[in-house]
Amino acid sequence: MREIHIEHSDEGQRLDKFLHRYMKEATNGFIYKMLRKKNIKLNRMKASGGELLKEGDVITLFLSDETISKFGGDQERSADRDIDTGIRPLQPDEIVYEDEDILIIDKPAGELSQRAKLEDVSINERMLKYLLDKGAWDLGDLFTPGICNRLDRNTSGLILAGKTLHGSKLLSELIRERRIRKFYIALVEGRLDSKELGSADQTIREGDDGWIYIDGYLSKDEKKNKVTIYSEDGENRSRILTGYRVMDKRYPGDEELTYLEVELITGKTHQIRAHLASVAHPLAGDKKYGSHMNRPYMLRAYRVIFPDDERLADALRGRELRVGEL
Repeated sequence: MREIHIEHSDEGQRLDKFLHRYMKEATNGFIYKMLRKKNIKLNRMKASGGELLKEGDVITLFLSDETISKFGGDQERSADRDIDTGIRPLQPDEIVYEDEDILIIDKPAGELSQRAKLEDVSINERMLKYLLDKGAWDLGDLFTPGICNRLDRNTSGLILAGKTLHGSKLLSELIRERRIRKFYIALVEGRLDSKELGSADQTIREGDDGWIYIDGYLSKDEKKNKVTIYSEDGENRSRILTGYRVMDKRYPGDEELTYLEVELITGKTHQIRAHLASVAHPLAGDKKYGSHMNRPYMLRAYRVIFPDDERLADALRGRELRVGEL
């Protein structure tokens, strides 16, 4: 017999999903059979598998150690996490907000959001190292914290991460449903007036307070890691919508550049970079999308607005959170 005590990080998932993660080699049939035969109980009572786990729940496995081991219940759960203990954890000035479930990070330009290769070091790994060092997460935990939105390597600013399953699911849901509004500051080529951006083949509409909205369709070339913007729908094209307004802030140099505040309404790969380039105002220095300037491009995710959702902590519910501008 073995008892498993549910901690806060595992709260909110279905019992059957938890069991599949705990005993990775067990089949669906085996798990449901053990539930029916009361060889697996939740809080000492018969369970169906569809129950949502809460912190403090106890799962009892009336199974032999050999059976649990055979199905992977005794495997070293850190094997696929491979956290380099020598990497630099998140620093205090990179942590914008933290509660029991959610962590918000100010990512520097030049760092990956998530690693593409095993040897990469990204914000995600640095976050895990931070949580590991402070005792908020353990390599043996079934749930692994992770970021819920990504920024390009050379884009700086706000990254939202789930420390627990509840936090991760909540952020992912709110992002997917576009209930978290995300705003960026971009430095683009050209001196723009408030209603100047746009072209004949783009759908443009005016909003309140000087905001302009650009409609279009985006297609990604996976091999080149580059996207193309179209004015009409077609095969493998996703609709995109980008809002912008010209900021009062003026670029101090002699170059013809303009600061824009941009709202990423649909969150597609390279959307801001490609959409602005498609209307002849690429990010200054973004050579992938047509800039000829020799400088790093400047794009910063500098503020988010959270919905009035009771599942969020009071410090986030219905509030705006921002970091420094460019």
